Amino acid sequence: MSKMQDFPNLPFSVFAHFVENNFSSHVSLATVLTVLFSMTENTDLLNLHARQKRKEFEDEQGRVSNSWIRAFAHAVMHHLQDSTSTLFQSQNRPTTEAQHVDYLSYMLDDLASILKLTPHYNDRNELRFKVQPVSYKSIQAAAVITSIRDIPLVALIKGNTVYHDVPVLTAIHQKRYLNSARYLKAGHALWTDREFSRTILSGVYNFHASASAYTQFWNDSNSNNTNSIQITRRQVWQLFVQESIRAVATARNRDLKMPNNLDIKGVVKEAFAQLGNNGVIYIPVRESSPVADIHTPEVIYH
Repeated sequence: MSKMQDFPNLPFSVFAHFVENNFSSHVSLATVLTVLFSMTENTDLLNLHARQKRKEFEDEQGRVSNSWIRAFAHAVMHHLQDSTSTLFQSQNRPTTEAQHVDYLSYMLDDLASILKLTPHYNDRNELRFKVQPVSYKSIQAAAVITSIRDIPLVALIKGNTVYHDVPVLTAIHQKRYLNSARYLKAGHALWTDREFSRTILSGVYNFHASASAYTQFWNDSNSNNTNSIQITRRQVWQLFVQESIRAVATARNRDLKMPNNLDIKGVVKEAFAQLGNNGVIYIPVRESSPVADIHTPEVIYH
């Protein structure tokens, strides 16, 4: 896995000065951030662009507006669509597509220099190091979860991104299994979003994966990510059960209420007590749904 470099840490005043001097006064924050993150997401392209800017051999001609940065400008323009015009000030606004690409190419080159997203060469014109993929750890959003406990700090998995030291805020004392809940508790110090739990449910049903197999898959896939964590089979099984119960309850138009601090076996039994009929939970489902009919608590638990 490639080494990562920190997100650009230049003073905001420098970045704001660049925006004011290059972009239209009507440019939106979304457009500015799109350009910024396009730069940090394409460091390989910036390395190729920097190489083509430099003349290292006799038959070469170094060009700032080279094929790499022009292709990048095309991609940015295509992504922004009608917002592209706000990248240019009225007195410098190009009139043809070729001028748009040319002007934006120079602008992106200048921005790469300000953000320090350029390779480093020594005095003898030898490459010392390239631009590395950019880490977003320093600008991750502060995530907060509302729950029933005092305020511990936990890990939160959102999709494939791990947030550390997320505070869990106190809410109510009776647990309510809301079908619309955004986050699920997987263990004493781990929460996940529903995208993660639905992925587990889908993996178990579509690939016939056990909780142990899915655990191994996640841990192996994220072993090289320094910001990630290792999960346990119990945590995967906890999420599978919780997501399954919500799928059943949703199909029955029910939100479950349960006593607080039940273990996972108690949660399953309580779900069967509220949703079951003589040891069987039956629900009408679409053919594409991973949940059909779930039988005894022993079957779902084991």
